Amino acid sequence: MPGLTSKQIRANNGYNHTIHCDMELYKYIHDWIINDRIEFPLWQRDDCWSADYRIKLIESILQNHDLPKIFLSKMKGEMNKYYLLDGGHRTRAIKHYMNNEYGVSIDNVNVFYDTVTSGTDRNNRIMNKAEKKILDSYKLTVTIYDGLSEQESRTIFNNLQNAQPMSMADIVNTHESYLIDYLRSLKDFSINGQHLCVYFDTYKKVLVQSDNSHMLYQLASWWTVCFPPLTNNKTESALAHALKGEKKDTSTCYKYVKEYNDEITGDQKEFFQRQLTILIPQIFNLKDLKKNIGIAEATSILHANIYVNNFSMDKFIDLVDDLCQYSTMIKHSKKHADTKNYDEQQVCDEKSQSLNQKYNFRLSDWKKIKSNLNADGMTKRHGIICHYCVSQDAPIGGVTFEDDAELLHVIS
Repeated sequence: MPGLTSKQIRANNGYNHTIHCDMELYKYIHDWIINDRIEFPLWQRDDCWSADYRIKLIESILQNHDLPKIFLSKMKGEMNKYYLLDGGHRTRAIKHYMNNEYGVSIDNVNVFYDTVTSGTDRNNRIMNKAEKKILDSYKLTVTIYDGLSEQESRTIFNNLQNAQPMSMADIVNTHESYLIDYLRSLKDFSINGQHLCVYFDTYKKVLVQSDNSHMLYQLASWWTVCFPPLTNNKTESALAHALKGEKKDTSTCYKYVKEYNDEITGDQKEFFQRQLTILIPQIFNLKDLKKNIGIAEATSILHANIYVNNFSMDKFIDLVDDLCQYSTMIKHSKKHADTKNYDEQQVCDEKSQSLNQKYNFRLSDWKKIKSNLNADGMTKRHGIICHYCVSQDAPIGGVTFEDDAELLHVIS
């Protein structure tokens, strides 16, 4: 079982390794944040606090409630620059209040810091001297790590977050690796003149929003399909690691990312970006055609583009159409059964069975695993696609896995 080493204990108890202090809130915001002494690193979570959370924080400060520590890391080789390891949401909320971007309710009046920026004077006011003094002089507990590298800072950040509510997307985003740095850079990757993040934000019903690390987590899932761990069967291996999930022990994508420590080659970047250039228009074509798919099915399309010889998107669309009709008939049958309209129920049952029989009764399998992004669901969809979604034409992806195998770097 992994644990501490003597070297780690000695390193973390060296002179000036950490500084603990109480710092007045006004000094922290004006001398450190506004003067750009503190940097919000890319691997910090984006600002996603609701207005209620921000207001509750200011209310807590005014009532002199204890707040969790703020953790900083002095940048190696920088005289007066620091990474904000933990406390980003609190810092932003305080700064935004002192910038008069929102108010808090005191005696049923909306109170701003020093300038009323919305509404009328009747229902709004600025802080009086006593309130402002309480806020400005509130003591924040700050811990500063001295002379850490970026990798050491990320490690401490991850350790701090183990006791905090943090999504798996956030955890993957904070992981220090060439892979994560590369995937993060794809936010502005252009497909047909449009940034990738715009596609994600436009179709959140299937994709995810581009901020708060969610897009990066999805790209990591797709990367596992393109570059699976090395096994005897590459096609099967590419089905096994796309599951994202919200737990470290069940997210095969997280486990993959954690073990992937190699640099990203130019050939890998070219191959992955080519697959995105193929996949994203396919997904949006389905959207335009009003075809109902989920992210698991979109991932199966990516897998088919690479690993299924002569994969036919047209036949896949036919499959989706039949699946939609099948699902509709199942719903109508249940509705007719509930209303005891048994003749109509029988009609629906016969239509659904006929459609299911057309696919050797595998539509019912697809319906059951529609949202499954795990290896079992991916494998079952792969089998159906191989049987019913191929043609004699050239592959949609323009190249099969075997054709491009020399470009695919894998992890052991």
